[in-house]
This record gives sequence, structure tokens and C-alpha cells, in this order.
Amino acid sequence: MSMSQQQLRGAFAQPALFLVKLQPDGFEIDGQSYQELAGRIIKTRLLRKLFEDGSLSCQSKDGVTADNGIACDQCRHPRCRPILRIQLLEQQRRYLIDLNASSAHNLFALEDRLHVAGQPLADTRLRLTVFNHGQWAEVQFEPLP
Repeated sequence: MSMSQQQLRGAFAQPALFLVKLQPDGFEIDGQSYQELAGRIIKTRLLRKLFEDGSLSCQSKDGVTADNGIACDQCRHPRCRPILRIQLLEQQRRYLIDLNASSAHNLFALEDRLHVAGQPLADTRLRLTVFNHGQWAEVQFEPLP
């Protein structure tokens, strides 16, 4: 069986990257609203962010050392929050989504259930939806068949 030129080139194509903003009523990508996303989580990473007066005043891209060089364990600012950044892959689209604590706990709980069932999270296609808490959004995860 021979591959078409399009299939051959597609094997080497990099997925398009989309930054996802969480809204209480769903996911926002490039100004468009979506009720759900689907795909496999291919990467997770810890971040830390500190917002003061509505703007980002400090962040750590590795959850260990802030951009200003201060170690997070030394700072321990009471309003600094851990963020779990996930990369969700679906076909030729890669979504970056920053999860708050409750959303991250939802993902950890699903990962634990999958582990008990002998199914790795990375091999599981998921449906992501948003639960509206009024002023903030909580991502919920459901395995797809």
C-alpha cells in the first residue's frame, strides 16, 4: 500500500498550537467559544502565578523558581497559586490549557481511577467540559470510548 503525498507530508507536520482561555461558560480559542474539547493529554507541567490588583506580578514557568530568580519555596507568597498546564492533542491541533486547583484535582482523580484500571492517562482520549461556578470555571474530564 502506498501513501499519498498528503499522508506522507502529514506525518512530519507539527500540530497547530492554540492557547485556550477558560470562561465560566466554556473554552475560548481565538475569540470563539466551545462547550467541550477532546483529545489526549500528552504533557503536563507545573506553573505558579501571582496576581495582584488584577495583573500578573510574578510567575514561575517550572513551579520552582520565579522569573525574577527567587525560589518559590523561599517566597511562599500567600496568594501565589499553583497552575497545572496541560497539552491536549487532537489530530493536528495542540491545545495549551492552564488548570486551576479544582480542575487539576479533577484530572488527578481521573488519573488515579485509570491507573487502578491499568489504563495510562496518556493513552486515554478525553472529553473536557467546563462547570460554571459563576465567576470561575472548573474543567471536568471524562474518558471517551
